[in-house]
Amino acid sequence: MAKQRDKRRDGIVITDLWRWRGRRGIGKRYLAQVRDGRLHAYKRKAFDLEADAKAWAAEQRHLLGLGQSTAARFELALVGKDLLERMERDRRGAQYIRAVRLAIEALEGLGVRDLASDSLQAQVRAYIQSPTDENRRRKEGGDDRPAPRTMKVRYGYVRAIVRHAIETFRLRGDPLEGFRMPGGASLREIDRDGGGEAYTIPEVRKVLKLGRTADPAWLAFVIGVYSGLRATEIRALRWEHIDFQSRVIRVVRGKGDKVRNVGLQAELMGILVPLSGRGDKVIKTGPLVTMREPRLHTQHHLEPLLKDAGVARDRGVNAVTGLPRTLVWHSCRRTFAAACLACGMDSMELGLQLGHTINEKSLTGAYSSAFQQMKGIIEDEKWVRGRLGFINRSAELTSGT
Repeated sequence: MAKQRDKRRDGIVITDLWRWRGRRGIGKRYLAQVRDGRLHAYKRKAFDLEADAKAWAAEQRHLLGLGQSTAARFELALVGKDLLERMERDRRGAQYIRAVRLAIEALEGLGVRDLASDSLQAQVRAYIQSPTDENRRRKEGGDDRPAPRTMKVRYGYVRAIVRHAIETFRLRGDPLEGFRMPGGASLREIDRDGGGEAYTIPEVRKVLKLGRTADPAWLAFVIGVYSGLRATEIRALRWEHIDFQSRVIRVVRGKGDKVRNVGLQAELMGILVPLSGRGDKVIKTGPLVTMREPRLHTQHHLEPLLKDAGVARDRGVNAVTGLPRTLVWHSCRRTFAAACLACGMDSMELGLQLGHTINEKSLTGAYSSAFQQMKGIIEDEKWVRGRLGFINRSAELTSGT
């Protein structure tokens, strides 16, 4: 190693390197290092010509904004730590923070160090497709790739990390631009996915005010927000599964073929009893939600319903991941869970009704955002513990939410 031209004040160090004896070629090589004093990180690259080394280093200094507390190398550990601290300050859900932390640890385990690395997209693809513990248990010796939904959620966590690097650490350009998702989980599907959203109480009341008891979509919405059933469970629900005397809804085709009982809320019972044929000579049997389609579609069934009620599906973008926020059928289930927690239902009881084996901390964290929005209204209106009161004050609705 020969003399070193030190330009630390500019964030640049260029070192003269003699070639190894016995190797092809004679002469020097020049190692350009672009440093960042605050984060003690750097990028480096070797060149045959000193002019090329200087030009590359000057370009890096210009693009990455060295001297303005901007890292030349965007360390995942540093960006991730800062993101987690910010999420805690913003009081994000405990489950969400834990999921982002696990994503950072998984990326580090796959060798991701520099978010500006050329190999980032390949490493992210490997993370997205890496099997979960559940996949390993269920698919020993077979295909252990995670479900498309899992891959989409994982991509959202990576987007959150990269977005934070761009906004806070001044990462120039999007390293995930042009990223191609693995088969079965396209970016188009991610844009349409609104897994974390819930309806507000005023929005629920706008839909209830329509009073379309003959509309299968309206009836499915009402069942969803009052019972927390999934869309497939609502579609499979039959009149025979409801015990009006014991006030119980029996879900016989739950997720994973599980059977569970869900309490029949008083307001939902008031809607269903007149439709059930009780008091008439013939009591209804068969599906509650009668339609030609075998499943509930967001585009064909939910969108027209929300449009007529004056409820907007689009809620902008997620402040952390940057992905679109939209209301879907599953939002009814989240609305039910958040409202039950806000009106005092025990979290373990709620977990049984939802079909979850989940502890109180993670359950509260999963619905914390919607929980906080509903808490004030529920306390002001003095809902009975464990009893949903969406119909309360429905006549006093205004145009605002």
